[in-house]
Amino acid sequence: MSLFLGWWQFEGRASKDLEAAYEAKESKCRLLIVGQIYELDLVQMIQYRLNDPNGARRIKRDLPSSTPQKKGIAGIRLGGSTGPGNSGGGAGASQGQGNHPHAHPHRAF
Repeated sequence: MSLFLGWWQFEGRASKDLEAAYEAKESKCRLLIVGQIYELDLVQMIQYRLNDPNGARRIKRDLPSSTPQKKGIAGIRLGGSTGPGNSGGGAGASQGQGNHPHAHPHRAF
């Protein structure tokens, strides 16, 4: 059973960099997020810290306005975000956590 805690939206610059990599049909992209280097696999739609590849989380490509269960943007919690238990899916949404034993919020770009 996986625990889904909602989606965090990437901040503006990271979102633009991700979108550019996706449009260029790149399979992977690296970003500096909160002082950590992450690799984002745009084929498997996961992200993980380079120093902890087992701690992968799902990512998805979606319009910011259509992201269900959005917790916040770049670590800043939104006041009106919905919590777990909302079964909304949205295009490309995934609730799987893979084999990682700790639940982490997913990210949307």
